[in-house]
Amino acid sequence: MGNNTSKFWILDNFPFPVKPNVWSYNSERIPIQEFTFELLDYKENVSIDPFIEIYVPEPLPATDCTQDYKLVPFNAPAEIFSYYLKVLYGPENLQQGCANP
Repeated sequence: MGNNTSKFWILDNFPFPVKPNVWSYNSERIPIQEFTFELLDYKENVSIDPFIEIYVPEPLPATDCTQDYKLVPFNAPAEIFSYYLKVLYGPENLQQGCANP
């Protein structure tokens, strides 16, 4: 993608990439780095979970989620008009934790 090319460094018989560098573009053709990481350490035959003491809280359930709403239109052309976005979304004011059925 332009000057920003996504790359993955891999090893034979290794279960995941050792270094990815992934790019994408938004509708204005601006490069955005999606993600990058580098494997710094690897140990074989680990029997103890290294994440056992890490607590990830469950998200709080949303209350009063709107289920009856009008869809809001959003229309926009790409910068060079190579495509045109026509999107309907709702509700207009999104609430964290609410999901559409």
